[in-house]
Amino acid sequence: MDVNALQRLFEQAREQAEVAQRPVLTVYACPAPGLDPLHLYACHRQGFFWSAQPPGLTLFGLGCEWQTQASGPQRMAQVQQQWTQLCGETRIEGSQPALLFGGLRFDEQRAPSPHWDGFADASFHLAHWLVSEDVGGRWLRCQRCIDAHSDPQALAHDSLAVLQTLLDTPPAASPCPGVIERNALPALQWQAKVESALQAIDSGELNKVVLARHVEYQLDAPLDSATVMRRLYDQRARAHLFSVHRGAKCFMGATPERLLACRDGHLLTHALAGRRSGV
Repeated sequence: MDVNALQRLFEQAREQAEVAQRPVLTVYACPAPGLDPLHLYACHRQGFFWSAQPPGLTLFGLGCEWQTQASGPQRMAQVQQQWTQLCGETRIEGSQPALLFGGLRFDEQRAPSPHWDGFADASFHLAHWLVSEDVGGRWLRCQRCIDAHSDPQALAHDSLAVLQTLLDTPPAASPCPGVIERNALPALQWQAKVESALQAIDSGELNKVVLARHVEYQLDAPLDSATVMRRLYDQRARAHLFSVHRGAKCFMGATPERLLACRDGHLLTHALAGRRSGV
C-alpha cells in the first residue's frame, strides 16, 4: 500500500472536514489476493472474524476506528442514525465501501449475565484495517475518520505501521486444553423443563417458546479461538461462523440460520423458526 496515496486521501478528507465542519469517513481499498482472513485471525486472535455463505463473504477486522453502542427497544434505530450521520461525509479511494460490523441482543429487557460484560445491547464498530473475501476476490481496506485537526502524514504512517504489524505477526502456538469439569442442568431436570413448556403450549398459555440449556466447561488451558474457527470453517457446510473479541472475552459460534439479508433492495431470510404479526 502506497503511503503517499494514503496521505493524499487523508489530506483531501481533512480539507473536506474543514469545509463541512464535521469528520469525514475515509476508505482506501486495494486488491489483496495474498491475504487470507482466517489465517490473519489465527495470527492475532483479536478483532473479529466472520464467514457467511451463500453468497460467500469472509471478513477479518482489526483495530477500532469508530464505535457506537445503544440499548433499549430503539437500539438498532440509534445505531442506524449514528452510522448514517458518520457516512454523511465520506471519501473513498477504490471500489470497496466502508463496512460496519457488530451485533445486538434479542432480549434487551432481561439483565445480562456476567459472561456478557463488555457486550452492549447493540454494539458496532468500524475496523481500522479490514480484509474481505467474496466472489470478487480479496480486498484490503484502511478505514479512518479524519477531522479538521487531523495530521494526514502522521495518520498515514501510523496506519501503515499497524498494517505492518498485522502482516508480520506469525501464528501463535495452539494449545489443546483438557476438560477439568463440566457443569450443566441434569438431563432429567432439563427434560422436565421441556415437558413443562410443551404442556404450556398445549394449554394455550404459550404460543411459542425457545429453550436453551446452559453448559459450562472448565479447561486446564485457555481455549484457542482460532483453532475452533478453523475446525468450524473446515466443517461448516452452509453454516455462518463468527468470532468477536471484546478485551479478554470472545463470543464465537456457528449457525445455519440467516435471519435477514439485504441485497439490491431485497430482503432474504433463511430462518429455521420465526413468527411475524398476522401469521
